[in-house]
Amino acid sequence: MKLKIVLGSVRKGRLGERVAKWVTSELDKNKVEYELLDLLDYKMPFVDAEKVPFELNKKYPHEAVQRWSNKIDEGTAYIFITPEYNRGCPASLKNAIDWLGMELWSKPVAFVAYSDGPIGGARCVEHLRSVVSNFNMYDIRNSVLIGKADQVISTAGKSNIPALDEQIAKIATELSKLSDAL
Repeated sequence: MKLKIVLGSVRKGRLGERVAKWVTSELDKNKVEYELLDLLDYKMPFVDAEKVPFELNKKYPHEAVQRWSNKIDEGTAYIFITPEYNRGCPASLKNAIDWLGMELWSKPVAFVAYSDGPIGGARCVEHLRSVVSNFNMYDIRNSVLIGKADQVISTAGKSNIPALDEQIAKIATELSKLSDAL
């Protein structure tokens, strides 16, 4: 499995860095190979191509979008780490997905969502499930939802809820099995 982890927030002071540190440390414990992709490293404009991305055949009009496409195309499975903004995902993540076409087609995906409220990004995950269905992606049923994330994940990237740690290992196993099957 070539796992790509996408950090979907670009906000200053974002909690997502803590969450990503926690996710990657748990994957390291379980000897899962991955690459973390931070959307801050891809300064993509909002989608402005004359054709829809599926018609662009992985040839994009902006260098940052082309780099993003190439990196995503290498993956065989994905974990999207995302905050919940106003009951949905941040524009940065939605735009990054909207730029793509066949790079994501029929590949497995899992979600790690977080919020400062008690629901932990559940509405954001539901939103993203409908988005990735357009790519015929296989989203695994189990997601990791972290409510009150600023209290649950330390600045060092450690969780104070052991069951969350187990969930990361579980979704990595599910992604690997699905990736191999596909």
